Amino acid sequence: MFSIIAWPSTFLIVACFIAFLIALGMRKYKSAYAFLAVSVTIFILFFGYYVTSIPGYLGIIKMPTIQFVDLKTVNDRVVMEFVADKDLENFSNHGFLLYLGGSNEKSITYTDRLNKPESITIWSYDVNLKTNIENEYHYEAVIYLKNPVPKMNDSIYCRVFMLGYIGPCYETNVISVSSESLLEMLNEVKTETPF
Repeated sequence: MFSIIAWPSTFLIVACFIAFLIALGMRKYKSAYAFLAVSVTIFILFFGYYVTSIPGYLGIIKMPTIQFVDLKTVNDRVVMEFVADKDLENFSNHGFLLYLGGSNEKSITYTDRLNKPESITIWSYDVNLKTNIENEYHYEAVIYLKNPVPKMNDSIYCRVFMLGYIGPCYETNVISVSSESLLEMLNEVKTETPF
């Protein structure tokens, strides 16, 4: 799922790889080493830009920010509404899968799902764009509980993770949700929890 802009970059990466193979075959010529060095450098730069999340960490790509709107019930499910300043599914000319993670720790990361599963309270793979008004993208995420909701007066810190198909994993800023209001909504829909 590539956008039109991503196709030239894919072509350049493949062309650099082919040039690298040609240069390996022409090693007996002195100019082949310069050609080899240039093709490897270009390949590494394009690979680093399009397949890793380095551009996001260096500030080359401005990461989207989200704001919490509300919790509501839809079809006996608790749904979190939030607003983003960019289209999360295609903010850097890549296609992304969206996940919403929530934890009682402010520094939630995507790898916490695997490394610290006991710290993850919310995990949602059902994040959908509902409306787009000018530069505001309104999303809804169905909340699935992975662990018990923390005690009253604590907050659950949530973040949206954007995973590329063959590319990087980006993340938004952290938003907080009151665990008290979440528990009220869960009681309202009488959601059965596995705990």
